[in-house]
Amino acid sequence: MSKKPSRFVAAPKEQYKQLLEGDLGLTTLEQAGVDNWEGNGSAMGVSEKTSRRRHIRSVFMLTKILLGLTHLTAAFGATVLVPMLTGFNPAIALLGAGIGTLIFHWMTGKKIPVFLGSSFAFIAIMQTTVATLGPAYAAGGVVTVGLMYVLYAFTIGRMKPSTIKRIFPPVITGTMIIVIGMTLAPTIINNNIIGADGGTLALRWIVALVSLAVTVLFNNYAKGLMKQTSILFGIGAGYILSALLGLVDFTPILNASWFAIPQFVFPKFNLGVMISFAAISAVVILEHLGDILAVGNVVGKDYVKDVGYKKTILGDGLATLFAGLIGAPVNTTYSENAGVLALTKNFDPLIIRIAAAFAILIAFCGKLTAFLGTIPAFVIGGISIMLFGSIAAVGIKTLVNDRVDLSSTRNLTIVAIMLVFGLSGVAIGPISGMALAAILGIALNLLLPKEENKKGFIIKDQNGTVLKMDASGSIVEMRTGDNGVVVTTKSRSE
Repeated sequence: MSKKPSRFVAAPKEQYKQLLEGDLGLTTLEQAGVDNWEGNGSAMGVSEKTSRRRHIRSVFMLTKILLGLTHLTAAFGATVLVPMLTGFNPAIALLGAGIGTLIFHWMTGKKIPVFLGSSFAFIAIMQTTVATLGPAYAAGGVVTVGLMYVLYAFTIGRMKPSTIKRIFPPVITGTMIIVIGMTLAPTIINNNIIGADGGTLALRWIVALVSLAVTVLFNNYAKGLMKQTSILFGIGAGYILSALLGLVDFTPILNASWFAIPQFVFPKFNLGVMISFAAISAVVILEHLGDILAVGNVVGKDYVKDVGYKKTILGDGLATLFAGLIGAPVNTTYSENAGVLALTKNFDPLIIRIAAAFAILIAFCGKLTAFLGTIPAFVIGGISIMLFGSIAAVGIKTLVNDRVDLSSTRNLTIVAIMLVFGLSGVAIGPISGMALAAILGIALNLLLPKEENKKGFIIKDQNGTVLKMDASGSIVEMRTGDNGVVVTTKSRSE
């Protein structure tokens, strides 16, 4: 008599772990929100197995949506602040940022978790152009920047990864990432807390610190979905407290319509404006290089090698070109989102595309745009303390992980000069901040003589294997833990 096929299919925990590993980094059963994995003894019914799988996937999707909202919220303030300061339409800026982000992801093979938003570097020239010639000519300047980026993509982008690594060694990339975080920190404190509208300075600080405290508590003590969306909880707590203190004006939400088509501005061109925008783009391109390095260090991947600057710059350029054609500001890779990545430890690029989709949706929904616009600046300022501090911490981690020797006079000189010129507010013409720090760091790295550091270092792993290495990273001696075998190699310095 033949044996009937079993109605049950073995479903050990390992199978479900495999389902988790490919999605959002949720590699623990607890993070997935599922406690009982054993089913009926050592096996699980087919229907129950299907139900569990659906539950896992629903958790994944919910997590992605909430994290997408987190990224958009982190970038929203800066994205709409630039058009508000320059006379552009905030809804158009959101639309340009959303579609621009999707263009960037399409160009880079959907591999890099980067969100594009309005660039602060062009505020002065945009204000001047709008005041003297009108927003259409400023949009023409934005188109010029997009075309310049396309040009940079086929020049800088053609460099070999080894050449880029030689120009941007860890001593420069680590310091650049520190400068990115610390440059944004005083700006967010001054603009979003000290100089913000609403309430007294003391009340603004109370709300900011409550937002920060809730974010820290959820990020350190919560688990699973709540831990990963700690920033949203911080924003929610700050918003509720602000409303209770009478610091939120709900009038814009009540007056806004549900559906509104943004008012497009089509570009016009003026040679002087085009030259001015092109000159600034030559400096801002360095920020793009630094942001891609920063995101790569946060995620733990080498996007310069895996994707290449040609595609990232081209993606940024086409996104900015599109932005100019509809009357939106210049797009740029956002450091704010690198902070969210560092905090949530979730690096799925799909989450960023969800954020982009929300930006596009909000651009056409008057009430949603108005709602996000009512989030007090000091709430965003509070959580940004954590975000930008996390970026700077990634820079320090880069210096430590790559064993940058700061006892070396050469390295110490590069780091010291980059930090001072990058953080002090010094400007040489239109060049300041990270761009100035990057230029000086690259120049010093290429001009200063390389030191022969004979200190070297020793690495010992958990199996007892000992590697003795010289300062260049060459193995001088290797001693295994099992049999005591010693292998000696010739160092490069010899």
